[in-house]
Amino acid sequence: MTGQQQRSPRWKDCAQVPSSVLPLAAGAIYVQAHFNSDDKREALEMIEKLRESFSDLVVQSDWMDEATKSIAVEKANSMINNIGYPEITSDIKKLDEKYNELIILPEDTYYSLMKKAEVWIQKKEFRKLLKPFDRHEFDVSPAVVNAFYSPEKNAITFPAGILQPPFFSGSFPKAVNYGGIGAVIGHEITHGFDDQ
Repeated sequence: MTGQQQRSPRWKDCAQVPSSVLPLAAGAIYVQAHFNSDDKREALEMIEKLRESFSDLVVQSDWMDEATKSIAVEKANSMINNIGYPEITSDIKKLDEKYNELIILPEDTYYSLMKKAEVWIQKKEFRKLLKPFDRHEFDVSPAVVNAFYSPEKNAITFPAGILQPPFFSGSFPKAVNYGGIGAVIGHEITHGFDDQ
């Protein structure tokens, strides 16, 4: 009645920790259970068709000059697609290498685990500063139910978590998929051309 929300059960809080601290490892488990390469291919096909339709709309517009249209189409065509999951999630050896500096011991407490994870994440982020910028980096957990546009990378990301019913399924008719995830794809593409 006061608007105060009830605290979620502790088990739910604990279940979310691996996904936030070890997003690719947790995502690999999710992908194995809930996503397949056929769905990834179908989602890519939809993205390409919607991007092509977007480019057609730009070319047909009467409020942009030809130079602006050309730049907009070039930007749309150069968008990077991150779909479902990064390839590392299907290679256990590479996943182990990615997390090999994060040492977890049976005697660790929740607090010590969180401190170790925080230090490990910061080291990883600092190391990225020493490397060339990677536009293709898929830096979202595959289990996330959301979609993203990154202006720095000019990349659209659709994790496996959002490529699930009711938004998308390889068993759905194409019209249902376009009405569901297609609207989300179009929304993310347009983020490349607005500031909202």
